[in-house]
Amino acid sequence: MHSKYVSRLAHTHFDAQMLWDPYFSPSTSNGVTTLVIGNCAVGLAPCPKDMRDYLIDVCDAVENFPALSIKDAVDWEWETFPEYMAALDKRSFACDVGVLVGHTAVRTWVMGPRANLSDRPGGSIKNPVASEDMDKMSKVVEEAIAAGAIGFSSSRVGMHRDTRGVLIPGSLASHEELEAVANGIVRGGGGVFELATDWSLLMM
Repeated sequence: MHSKYVSRLAHTHFDAQMLWDPYFSPSTSNGVTTLVIGNCAVGLAPCPKDMRDYLIDVCDAVENFPALSIKDAVDWEWETFPEYMAALDKRSFACDVGVLVGHTAVRTWVMGPRANLSDRPGGSIKNPVASEDMDKMSKVVEEAIAAGAIGFSSSRVGMHRDTRGVLIPGSLASHEELEAVANGIVRGGGGVFELATDWSLLMM
């Protein structure tokens, strides 16, 4: 039955803005009642202190939020994903929020500066993601789901690149890595697996 009074589930990129704008302008003023953050493999958690600038760089490149704005406005109260969820729980928002844990943050947490070496030309041969890295990513995703994430997001969109022009972490992830992530979702309690794609990288 159709009704004009329905909740709107929107694909947005409020990951940074929500931390200084609890009204999610202009979405809620246009009738949006539910928002999902962490889309397209992008998010701000988990994040070790020494990799904050990199995740900010990805937010700048993919979400078009100026890096300086994020640095000025975001008070980093977390490193792990459970700490991030606890920080969000202390805030009041104008609508319901679902949180996806992004592939970029998961890779960055586990691999640090190596996070997107495998996504460069020839990277799958020169800098393959090791099985132990996949195991660690699986555990990070499991922890995130158990802490309240509604799922995991990844990207195979050719235009999703950092400010240096390199594909964001996980863009060329192997089937084995994605399977490890999926197993983490299951162990954590279940959730969705979001894949953003323009099909250009799907078979790579």
